[in-house]
Amino acid sequence: MRHTEIATLRAHVYLHGQRSGTYGIFYEYPHPVPGILESEENLPLPKVLASLALHFDA
Repeated sequence: MRHTEIATLRAHVYLHGQRSGTYGIFYEYPHPVPGILESEENLPLPKVLASLALHFDA
């Protein structure tokens, strides 16, 4: 997924290597930001949606 106006603000949602019924997210930012999460794993769907909303609310 990518932001509609900021092409380098992206997130990849994946199932590989996750517990059943959970998802992983890898975040990409326009500029490197120290201390910011780059990925999260084994998240239930409501948490994935909340994390994506926060990530793309730039």
